[in-house]
Amino acid sequence: MSVDGFISKLQALFEPYDSKKLIRSLRQDPLVWQALSNADLQQRFIDCAQAQTDRWTPGCLAALMLDAELLTLQGQFDMSQVLPADISKQMYQSYETVCSTGLPPDTLPRAGLLALVLRDHYVIKGSW
Repeated sequence: MSVDGFISKLQALFEPYDSKKLIRSLRQDPLVWQALSNADLQQRFIDCAQAQTDRWTPGCLAALMLDAELLTLQGQFDMSQVLPADISKQMYQSYETVCSTGLPPDTLPRAGLLALVLRDHYVIKGSW
């Protein structure tokens, strides 16, 4: 589906005010908008988030791209969930890369992996 088709689907799912606000917020982050240029991902995100505005977040989209199992049936991320070993390995590799190069993540999944490092820190330390 084209970006225009994606926007049309959002407009069909939400009231005009909400769809406008949602589209504007998704377009704020170039990594999010770049990810949403993928037609298959657009449909997967629509199917996952449905008409629940609290599911239309960069975090849910990144989790969906990394591993849909990271999201609960309610489309939320469970902080108490033990992360799969392959995801843990990827997130710490991404963290090391950012620390050693100083470059920001270049894709939404990589940004999501960095967010998971912060989440892991919170789970271990009990604070940010």
